[in-house]
Amino acid sequence: MFIRSRAPGAGAPKTLDREPMLAKIEALLTDMALPWAYADKIAENITGGNRTEAIKRLAWVPDNALRGVIAQLAKQHKKRLTAAWIELSEQLVATGRQGNVGIEWCGAQIAAPGLHTADNPWAETLQTLARLTAILKDSDGR
Repeated sequence: MFIRSRAPGAGAPKTLDREPMLAKIEALLTDMALPWAYADKIAENITGGNRTEAIKRLAWVPDNALRGVIAQLAKQHKKRLTAAWIELSEQLVATGRQGNVGIEWCGAQIAAPGLHTADNPWAETLQTLARLTAILKDSDGR
């Protein structure tokens, strides 16, 4: 009896690990309030930019390009997160809530329903930091 052997690399489709990568991309875009077109443009730039062989849609790019999109979005997120923390820190100082007092104030505000709705920690969520900064600005009369 002839037993057919599998080709090297045969098995589960390689697209199974795309779902978590797409979920990560979606989470980063959502926190930065950016459209999917932003990720499409990053994918296009990674796969060739203005050249004709560039892949114009995120859904069509290979996995290694998805990893590149995540890296670019994570870099942009970190940059925006740093700016948001600086703005929040300035507002905390302006309202006399430096150091631990400011962190405790933030923690108390986070307990309010609807202020922090993301799964990740509030300190890593742009939308939550923006809400805290807005509360401080409103309470300071600015």
